[in-house]
Amino acid sequence: MLSFMMVLSASTIPMKQKELISQMQVNGVDIDPSSLSKLEGQIRMVSDIERKVIAKILHVPVDLLLRE
Repeated sequence: MLSFMMVLSASTIPMKQKELISQMQVNGVDIDPSSLSKLEGQIRMVSDIERKVIAKILHVPVDLLLRE
């Protein structure tokens, strides 16, 4: 699986962690900086809803976040 940092850095939308957290919360995902850091560091698994919302925010296909 691609790390979210790789997808985020490759995205055409420059976004800081705080902005991503805010957007995720607006889209119904309750996440804090610690949880997002764990996702970015691949310390914890991403839920399907988190994956869907992140893809939506970054304007990328969900399957991009599933590729190895």
